[in-house]
Amino acid sequence: MSPRGSDQFHAHPDSEQVMYGLGGKGKVVVGRKTYTLSKGAFLFIPAGIRHHVENPTKRVFHFIILWALPPNPVDWVPQSKAEHRR
Repeated sequence: MSPRGSDQFHAHPDSEQVMYGLGGKGKVVVGRKTYTLSKGAFLFIPAGIRHHVENPTKRVFHFIILWALPPNPVDWVPQSKAEHRR
């Protein structure tokens, strides 16, 4: 992920994910908790839980995402920040 980059809050109703840090540092918000993901760290995201990834640093953040089930076009549901706070 580019420096200072981010994605939008979203959820995967039918798919669990595992994120694995390859280099740099990023923040991952899962539900109401914020985690730091760095090289060698794993993070599990349960199905249906809203989440968001951001890179608050000036360096590129490298990570991979492993899906428990292959996503389909309706499996990625964007969420607004207001919805995330509920």
